[in-house]
Amino acid sequence: MNTFFSPLNQLIVERRIWSHLGWRDLKSRYVRTIIGPWWSAANLITVVLGMSLAVGILSNTTTLSQAPRIALGLGLWTLISSILIEAVELFETEKGLLLNMEIAEVSLVGRLIWRNTLIFAHNIAVIILVFLIAGKGLNPRLLILLPIAFVISVGMLFPAYAFARSVLFLRDLKAILPSVVQFVFFLTPVLWTPPSSGPMAVIFAINPAGWIIEFARLFIIENIFDSRLLVKTLMFTFASLLLISQSAKSMYSIRKLL
Repeated sequence: MNTFFSPLNQLIVERRIWSHLGWRDLKSRYVRTIIGPWWSAANLITVVLGMSLAVGILSNTTTLSQAPRIALGLGLWTLISSILIEAVELFETEKGLLLNMEIAEVSLVGRLIWRNTLIFAHNIAVIILVFLIAGKGLNPRLLILLPIAFVISVGMLFPAYAFARSVLFLRDLKAILPSVVQFVFFLTPVLWTPPSSGPMAVIFAINPAGWIIEFARLFIIENIFDSRLLVKTLMFTFASLLLISQSAKSMYSIRKLL
């Protein structure tokens, strides 16, 4: 483990392990249910339609006019927030696995992200359905959600790893971090459009989750390719790869903290 990218090498070498565990997690979570992971999709469409109805009444617009935007934003935000919130208890939950198997810490992060990416794949069907219900038709630009999900998954490697590790050093973060994630939801352009100036414009400028959500909205709904948002997102993703490589190699094993 002497190369700079050795933790990422571990992630690649152990890909069969964490991908299998991610599939197993998904199956065990929905065992003895009828529609399985589609429960997540059902929850998303309920929230989207409820929010669309509320926004339509408050803004005096057509009830479903904002539904595609809300579906896109919530779908992507759910992927991001689920990874972060579940990461808080990741290493504690997998204590037995870490202490009894030679598995890399970063592989457990990969397992977590893979599991939530699979759930997001089901949510894509909801987004498509909302577009159809709202009269937008089958927008071929929705296909970009697949590479966007990949970029988000890679970009979340270090944030999820940092969340999981930090709780082992300060237990109070176990209660604080999920609340922080929920607070950031209101600072992310899921229900609002980023202004060109003012405090919210500054907040948007430093919110990586907002960059990818707004890029998706502009491209899919308004057919605008914002290269600046894409470049900023890719830079964040690359920084995540560098940081998790450095952190996973320089910090001592969490097995000493369990």
